[in-house]
Amino acid sequence: MPVNGLETLLEVLLRNVVDNAIRYAPAGAQVQVQLQPEPGGAVLCVEDSGPGMSDADMARLGERFFRVLGTEQSGSGLGWSIVRRIAALHHADLSVQRSPGLGGLRVTVRLA
Repeated sequence: MPVNGLETLLEVLLRNVVDNAIRYAPAGAQVQVQLQPEPGGAVLCVEDSGPGMSDADMARLGERFFRVLGTEQSGSGLGWSIVRRIAALHHADLSVQRSPGLGGLRVTVRLA
C-alpha cells in the first residue's frame, strides 16, 4: 500500500492523532488504530472510547491555539493545526466525528 508523501510529516500526523486519542481519553479507555489499504492509497482511522467533544468544538479543531476547555492536559493548541496542514499538503481527506463503536472520537485520514 504505497502512499505518496513526505515520510517525516506523515509520521508527525500519525503521532499527533494517536497522542491526542491517548492523552484526552481517561485512564482505562480503549484506543483503536487501523491502517487499511484502499485503491490508490490508504485509510488511517483512530478511534477512542473517551468522552468525545461537542459538535462546536469538533468544528474548531485545527484553529491555531484552540483548546477544549475543561481538559487537564497541557499543550499549546497547535497539534490539530499541524495535523490539518500536513493533511492539506498531502491532499488527504481528514474528518473528525463521534466514534459509532467506541463513543469518543473517530479521526479518519484518507491518503492517496
